[in-house]
Amino acid sequence: MTTQEQVREWWSRNPMSYDVDDPIPYAEGTQEFFREIDRRIFHPRYMRLTADASGKPFSLFVDFDALRGKDVLDVGCGSGIATQLLAEAGANVTAVDLTDWAVETTRRRLDAFGLPGVVHQEDAERLPFADESFDLVFSWGVIHHSSDMDRALAELVRVCRG
Repeated sequence: MTTQEQVREWWSRNPMSYDVDDPIPYAEGTQEFFREIDRRIFHPRYMRLTADASGKPFSLFVDFDALRGKDVLDVGCGSGIATQLLAEAGANVTAVDLTDWAVETTRRRLDAFGLPGVVHQEDAERLPFADESFDLVFSWGVIHHSSDMDRALAELVRVCRG
């Protein structure tokens, strides 16, 4: 069994959970459910490090106003918050993650908010996309968990245009 297969198998037995302190009091898959996850993950003390004056998460690094119609890849989509933000900005977003949980959760998030997007279960070290397929490749808090960070980074660079 490869290292990535071991990681995938471990995550299938230990899915992510955001109800550590208190159960999430909303039906799973609803907008309220996802907003509560976001509130718990993106505490203002943490997210201020990624937000410009608008306060939007990741806006120091992503020009959301320039994404309409652009092809964007979110690698390691997790709960789907970045995928949602990218889709809301009008990007043609594709999201990938190694885990079943993240793929299903991100799909449910997009459905809950009525947003378009494609979500696949993929390995960041072996992306199934042609060279220069995306205008922007986004990945937050993921690559350092890869079994081969250099290979994963090379893949992100390979699929990004210019």
